[in-house]
Amino acid sequence: MHFKGEGSGKKRQTTAHATQEFRADGSQQQTQHIARFSELSISTTAKAITILVAANLLVGSIYGLYFASTPLQRLALIQAFTAVFALCAGFMTHARRAELFAVTAA
Repeated sequence: MHFKGEGSGKKRQTTAHATQEFRADGSQQQTQHIARFSELSISTTAKAITILVAANLLVGSIYGLYFASTPLQRLALIQAFTAVFALCAGFMTHARRAELFAVTAA
């Protein structure tokens, strides 16, 4: 918490969720900080995150397999990236279990 407005006769105590104003007469006023975002900006951000995750999975698996030195390491990386891919496909889409199984097997 910190105070603002020392010289104006009002003191503000700011927390993570609200601001309390302490006036010169001793009264308090609390204001809420609520942010609103348009549906388009939320959708665009979600699409960008999805694209970045997909690209990192693709490039990360290629780099990982390139630098893996033993067959056991390569199998472990294939298993790990397949599991992460299945989790991402499950959380980022509305696919059913059968569709997720088919996509992961492909």
